[in-house]
Amino acid sequence: MPKQEINKDMVETIVRQDAQFHYADLENFELSSVTKKGGIFRDHWEVEGTLTTRHYGGKRSFKYKLDASTGEIREYSVS
Repeated sequence: MPKQEINKDMVETIVRQDAQFHYADLENFELSSVTKKGGIFRDHWEVEGTLTTRHYGGKRSFKYKLDASTGEIREYSVS
């Protein structure tokens, strides 16, 4: 049976929805990199970008890692 994986558009949608969930005052959201990488046990997607909120102001960088087959967010950071 072929391995099911989520595509780049689905990854972008998941990340955007998660950012909107965590930052209700999100004003701007930009992706700079969406890359699929192979892992030892599972493939994953790495996503990087910037976001701007009304509350914090200025741009903040974010990084996500998502499981390539389920879309589950494995890691998330904002700086």
